[in-house]
Amino acid sequence: MKKPLLILFGGTGDLARKKLFPSLQALFDQGKLSSPVLGVGRKPFSDEEFKKFAEINDEEFSKQVFYAIADVSASPEVLIKKVEQLEKEFKTDGRIFYIALGAEVFIPTLKFLEKSSLVKGNKRIALEKPFGTDLKSAVELNKALSKIFREEEIYRVDHYLGKELVENILILRFANPLFEHLWKKENIEKVEIIMAETEGIENRADYYESAGALRDVVQNHLLQVLSLVAMDPPLKFEADQIREQKVKVMKALVPDGIVLGQYEQSVVDGKERKGYLEEKGVKPDSKTETYVELTSFVNTERWNDVPFVIKAGKGLKKRFAEVNIIFKDVVCRYFCSDQEREGKNMLKIRIQPNPGVGIRINMKMPGFQRDPVPVWISGAHAELFGSEGIEAYVRLFKELFLGELSVFPHWEEIEASWKFIDEVKKRAKSIPLLTYPVGSDGPKETFLKKR
Repeated sequence: MKKPLLILFGGTGDLARKKLFPSLQALFDQGKLSSPVLGVGRKPFSDEEFKKFAEINDEEFSKQVFYAIADVSASPEVLIKKVEQLEKEFKTDGRIFYIALGAEVFIPTLKFLEKSSLVKGNKRIALEKPFGTDLKSAVELNKALSKIFREEEIYRVDHYLGKELVENILILRFANPLFEHLWKKENIEKVEIIMAETEGIENRADYYESAGALRDVVQNHLLQVLSLVAMDPPLKFEADQIREQKVKVMKALVPDGIVLGQYEQSVVDGKERKGYLEEKGVKPDSKTETYVELTSFVNTERWNDVPFVIKAGKGLKKRFAEVNIIFKDVVCRYFCSDQEREGKNMLKIRIQPNPGVGIRINMKMPGFQRDPVPVWISGAHAELFGSEGIEAYVRLFKELFLGELSVFPHWEEIEASWKFIDEVKKRAKSIPLLTYPVGSDGPKETFLKKR
């Protein structure tokens, strides 16, 4: 498609206003967006009222933005008429449906599209997470999708895959022999994937009560990062080959140790902060986890017996997301009889904030001392390149318009990840839910430490 019509369901939602339209504006500013954009929602807006609501202030970009009122439980005729009008005016050559709605209306929206004429011809569909709430619901959703779209027309959106340092994982691995030759069980002791958040659930109890940390960020964001770290080299750097290797990782993943926690009321910097049970909409006896530490193993020849530890939590002391590749202590044994963990070589991929890469190595301190001292050699993207990179949704929209599938998970990845999470949830039923003060490092039994 050179100039498709983008039809954005959920055009009046917070995600569209705060993330999607600013990203489309950024693409337009870069000269990479000539397509018209049609926001779809139930609010009775005119085109101009919608542009004002969506905070589209750029005069030139606003000429490409329109609005249609549509309820997926009603007739699609009004939407069809608006689509036909825009396609004739802009001479478009295909349609991209972007579904930025709650997961509960995904299937009704697909049925709405199915009974219309809109899904004929050249088309693609992109869906925001979550893709299901468990394996059963994910299978049902994929079945409904597959009735009207082919797999190569389906773009499952995980905005984490658009982040600069997440995409950079493959470049670091495969463009640097220094790392690629060491990237295996013989040299790596442990892999950590961490997402720590300082805020609580922020008025999202309706969603979070049914999701918890496992379904909110582990099943999608963090397992996707894990698959990029653990995948074998693809035969070619093409979408099918990359996704195939990621699927192999997901299918080989086996859970081991699990720790679950929930933040509780505490005083932080002199101010009292709510615990999870005090959040609006949360059940007073809720057992929903806001912290998870999950140790797993990837049963492949490359990774047997190497623990992959995922840590994720809300209401923590620091906000950061990173991948730590911790190397085995080999050389240092000649210099120190009891090498401390902090001296081990490590590659740190900092996803946020201040994205960048750091390497911890051992060096001799100037002077007569011969014991090695761990030092960091690091570079933030802003320092190295003058920029932190492009916003995740800007990248994802660009790839969506180009038809590049490598940053969008394949159905087999989703299926395997839900099988894994369902197994974790089953095991978690017998595990006690620990508590930790909001604003801390997490449950005292397993403090989430930043290196």
